[in-house]
Amino acid sequence: CSVPVGYPTWKESTKLVVEKTLKKVRSSSELQPVARQLRRFRKQLNDTADMKADQLLFMLGVCQQAYEQKDGDRGKGDYRKIVAVLFAKPSKPAHPQNPYHALMDLPIRRFVTSNYDYEIEKALQEKRRIPRDQLRTFTQKAEDFNQLALFALPRVKDRSDERRVGNGGRY
Repeated sequence: CSVPVGYPTWKESTKLVVEKTLKKVRSSSELQPVARQLRRFRKQLNDTADMKADQLLFMLGVCQQAYEQKDGDRGKGDYRKIVAVLFAKPSKPAHPQNPYHALMDLPIRRFVTSNYDYEIEKALQEKRRIPRDQLRTFTQKAEDFNQLALFALPRVKDRSDERRVGNGGRY
């Protein structure tokens, strides 16, 4: 649902991470086997129309390991920055038919998503006029367990249900 509002597909993002990783390891003699593997990944990504999630996750895992092998903890941080920048904000203009706005027209009061973005929260603010500070957003991090428990509890009289967004994608 995030692609129409300008976020990359998993395949597009994997292509970008593979390219950046290849540039990072290209000059390292001890990482040449990884560079060869990354070139194979690049070819696969360009030649294969539909790739399975486990294939993409494997490629991303190899990229993360390459960053860590090359620069240790700094490499781990560099890899995380690349991924964070990729998903920080839409890279393309939003499609005029925002699917999140269409969701707001349905009688749904609680939302659960594994998306990595805040588009549902933005749609709640724009379409239902719910202020950001009244939205209950949480992840699967330990510090959010109380919010997760509250989300799971049924509410009958309280309309605050429509302010809850469970987002499993942000760890």
